[in-house]
Amino acid sequence: MASSIVGGGNKFRDYLSDEELKNTKWRNGPPSYDVVDKLFEQERTNVWAEGSVEEKVQRLLKTWEMEIVHKADPNELKTMDPNKFTISINGRKGLTPAESAKLGGSYNIFLQTSLPENVRLYNPDDETFESSQNLFRSIFLRGFAIEILHVYSGPPGIVYRFRHWGYMDGPFKGHAPTGQLIELFGIGTFELDKESNKIIKAEMFFDRGELLGGLVKGESNLTFEAHAYTVSLLSWTVIEYHEKYEDVGEIDHVKDIIKWGSLYLLKLFVPPNNSSARIYSQVGGNNSNAENDLTCWQRPEDMNYPRLVSVCDISTASDLAGEMELFILANRTAKKGKYTTNDECGGHARQFYNSTSYKDELVWGGLWLFFATGNKTYLKYATENFASVVKQQVASDESIFDWKFGTTRLLLYRYFRDLGYPYESSFISSTNNIDLLMCWYTSDTKYSKTAGGLILLKPSTDAALLQYVATSSILSKLYSDYLQLLRTPSRRCSDSVFSSESLKQFSQSQVNYILGDNPLKMSYVVGYGNTYPFQVHHRAASIPWDGERCDCSEGSQWLNSIRENPNTILGAMVAGPNKDDVFSDKRSKPWFTEPSIASNAGLVAALVALHDPPTASSLGNLGIDKHGMFENVKEVS
Repeated sequence: MASSIVGGGNKFRDYLSDEELKNTKWRNGPPSYDVVDKLFEQERTNVWAEGSVEEKVQRLLKTWEMEIVHKADPNELKTMDPNKFTISINGRKGLTPAESAKLGGSYNIFLQTSLPENVRLYNPDDETFESSQNLFRSIFLRGFAIEILHVYSGPPGIVYRFRHWGYMDGPFKGHAPTGQLIELFGIGTFELDKESNKIIKAEMFFDRGELLGGLVKGESNLTFEAHAYTVSLLSWTVIEYHEKYEDVGEIDHVKDIIKWGSLYLLKLFVPPNNSSARIYSQVGGNNSNAENDLTCWQRPEDMNYPRLVSVCDISTASDLAGEMELFILANRTAKKGKYTTNDECGGHARQFYNSTSYKDELVWGGLWLFFATGNKTYLKYATENFASVVKQQVASDESIFDWKFGTTRLLLYRYFRDLGYPYESSFISSTNNIDLLMCWYTSDTKYSKTAGGLILLKPSTDAALLQYVATSSILSKLYSDYLQLLRTPSRRCSDSVFSSESLKQFSQSQVNYILGDNPLKMSYVVGYGNTYPFQVHHRAASIPWDGERCDCSEGSQWLNSIRENPNTILGAMVAGPNKDDVFSDKRSKPWFTEPSIASNAGLVAALVALHDPPTASSLGNLGIDKHGMFENVKEVS
């Protein structure tokens, strides 16, 4: 491997001297790396020392990628032997340069798939080299950079871990740009010929869903587990804070929402009848028709195109069933699984995100069934599996513990007011973990804040920050109230100490930011305050109600209109500002202006938790029902 610039001409790649640029046969002219190299230098994880094995492998990787993408004549390849070279993606059959060219090269090679054609967000069979290059260049206007994260072994058998990243600044097949960071992590290998030192075999292993899933977060008519999350969170707050809901006159309203959502979820469940139970996992998607949920900007009542429906055995959708509290049937099956690993059940959803586990949902569902029935079998399952959930969550996402993990710990803490066999282990684990999370909220040991004070719980993204903020606000206020119920003024983790009051202050500060206490003095809740978003990214809100049906083909005029929404979506919290406290009130920028039911459920929960209880409260000065959660639970024995 070369450590210096062979042929010169580029800081990170070889064989790009002026002479080589001029005399090489390029597919579409000599490549320019000025833009992507700027992104690479600004955001790379490591600056490897020149001459180090990491720097050498990184240079080889970048040069090899340059050649395989841009050089037209296999005989001009310098990093690989065209007569011996093969490339394999995710364990597939190795392809020669000629076979790669036949597939369309580049993205068509890396995004090969065995998914049925009707669930492919990107179909290599329909793309040429030129169309795929044009598509992804128009998406990643700042380039799609690659770097080496770690080298496990050096030549002749090189094994490395890589990161590919860019920002979705352009549209992808009907999805508006989000501006979000898109990251793809994977493992790669190079086998070098011992005599020529050229690559004769390359392999790469990665999840294509990490790339494609990030590209479809713009506008669509799809939701996945968010519906069940919304119902669960609102139900929890009604149990704990029903008196506060009554005080503001919203108790009947929120119960109606919960009832409607619960009835919908029940309709998704097909009870066993001479076969195992089944569950509808998704309605809608990117069907093969020109008109579908991803391409059409229409009011829901105007939609008349066929919509895809995914249904499968409940054993293959343990995560969905647990989220929906169908725990009994989900846990009864000997076989359990994540629904996004099953094409029939989650083939469409996998293009948007990939479920990392099912145990967290089953623990969550088991806890709620225990509270609802008092049956300690469910408690036993939850406590015995809590430790494995902790390991999975920490391994799957280092930047933020997802909301179920945090709330599961809170539920365990809520119940275990007194230690008792055989639950000590789960109590100690849940307490230590929730204490650690609260320390991170109230100090700067884990998460930083924007200049305006908004906590950055997902530092890898620059969009939709408020959904995470709302979750942190309700979790911190709940824990503050629980500590006061137990007359515990403060807790500590390592060298940090937090109090129930500091948790409340943190929760209040984040809600205040959302409501207008921020550098822009902008309320991110529509209709609240003097300044709030007027171009909310919402189909029904953006299309005038004139009694006429709006066709799919007509929708773009409303999506791209610079006028304010004709219909006010009162009370909706939008995605919010970026890491620099900057916000753009444009409908065409959903990473700023798109609301969601999940994020708004978090805000509602936080607002009611922070609301002062009525003066003549029968529940004391906290306004929380101390015993409501335990109505069906007997003392631990």
